[in-house]
Amino acid sequence: MLHKIGARIWIARILITWGILAMLTGLVHSVHQLYVARFLLGLAEAGYFPGIVLYLTYWFRQREQAQMIALFLAGIPFTSIIGSPVSGYIMDHVHWLSWAVGDGS
Repeated sequence: MLHKIGARIWIARILITWGILAMLTGLVHSVHQLYVARFLLGLAEAGYFPGIVLYLTYWFRQREQAQMIALFLAGIPFTSIIGSPVSGYIMDHVHWLSWAVGDGS
């Protein structure tokens, strides 16, 4: 399906759907609604990794593909290493619209 529709369109569909569902997750009021929202979010992003791998096969020759996929996969721990302290800083120090985030108020 990725190849038939096109990786670029498929990835765009995934990211738009994922973004909308991520925003809607902020509107949940119960645990069950959160479970449903998280399930739908996972369902929306299910084709992202295969789409990226397919897209990389369009750009690189076969002997370079393994290196590029490994570089793409190396981004996962890198984003955790960088993103965790940044999100912790945001939760502790940034207050939008006079809302304190992370301190229970």
